[in-house]
Amino acid sequence: MEQPLSGIKVVEIGGTIVAASATKQFTDFGAQVIKIDLPDGGEIRRTPPFYKDHPSLETGAFHVALDTGKKSIVIDHTSNSGKEVISRICQDSQLVIINLPVEETKKIIQLIDKELGPSTVAISPHGLEGPYSHRTENEMSIFAWTTRMERHGHDGSEPLRYGPHVADIQVGATAAAVGLSIIWGQDHDNIRRDVDLSSIEALAGNVDTGYVDWVLLGTQRKSGMGRNTDNYPIGIYECKDGYVMFAATLGPQFSRLCEAIGHPELVSDPRFNDPIEKSKHFEAFMKYLDPWLSIRTKKEVFKEMQEFRVMVAPVVNMSEVVEDEQAVARNSFVEIEHNQIGKTTIHGAPFKMDDSWKALPPPEFGVHTTEILKKLSYSKEEQIALFKIGAIR
Repeated sequence: MEQPLSGIKVVEIGGTIVAASATKQFTDFGAQVIKIDLPDGGEIRRTPPFYKDHPSLETGAFHVALDTGKKSIVIDHTSNSGKEVISRICQDSQLVIINLPVEETKKIIQLIDKELGPSTVAISPHGLEGPYSHRTENEMSIFAWTTRMERHGHDGSEPLRYGPHVADIQVGATAAAVGLSIIWGQDHDNIRRDVDLSSIEALAGNVDTGYVDWVLLGTQRKSGMGRNTDNYPIGIYECKDGYVMFAATLGPQFSRLCEAIGHPELVSDPRFNDPIEKSKHFEAFMKYLDPWLSIRTKKEVFKEMQEFRVMVAPVVNMSEVVEDEQAVARNSFVEIEHNQIGKTTIHGAPFKMDDSWKALPPPEFGVHTTEILKKLSYSKEEQIALFKIGAIR
């Protein structure tokens, strides 16, 4: 069967994890993605970890996982000749996703025909306009700007970041969603669109935003990290071989948890059945819960608590996820063949749809340069000239 995005051509410019994660959502579903690699390889090819800890433009984990199935051409987008090549590449595409410094992004957008050219999604920290538009940020500082870092940490301690590049991937997902939307829109109304996507705005309104709480109540949502000692058990708790996450506070969840640990009498205990009193007796409750957890593995905790319909999940690492029976049954992780690494495992499809998703190996640096230039009708002499002046590599 033909993949759902077959026939769509997307151009990626920027060499970043954000841009690569966005265009992966197209190439794995059948679109042709032309990845314009920067002459130095860009952020994604230079970000560790690397295979056997040997730095290489070909074996970085983020490149291997996020550049699947793309075609790579190396272009100096700042040169006039490089811009001319990019202009030709974009002519028959439906979408261009750009993640470059603001002034460089604007110059790329200017290359595109405003009547017949592709739509664009321009990704930048603060947006293309405004007093902060030219500020340079990194993934951690962008997260700090969104209010989410301030609320992400243990009570009484400094704020924490997410794991590395989680915020980048979230911004990329937003770019992919809006990109697919405007392709669909242009297919229906013949209107091309230029989208100005601020990473900070994308994150601020995503997942755990606290703005509604603040507007309605004038307060900030409390941290969800660690243990909540007021309305427990919610958060992370240690067991025999690691940690589990509970969300079983007042009401039926708390009642069923007390029954599961063999202490149903706690439900009627005045220390725990009133919200105000309960907040004063966290340590007293843990004298019942801790001994029960300490002799059980996280899988045992999960299994026993599920029998009582208590909301709980084991905190698992990557090796446990890959071997999990549900992940195996759904092919949540798949193998691809890399020319230097050999067989390696990456994440599978984000959702299931028959014959729709296929991850091919990532491209070697600039491996498709000649192929792409030939299709654009550049002669051998012109290709040599572009290479001599450094416009391509």
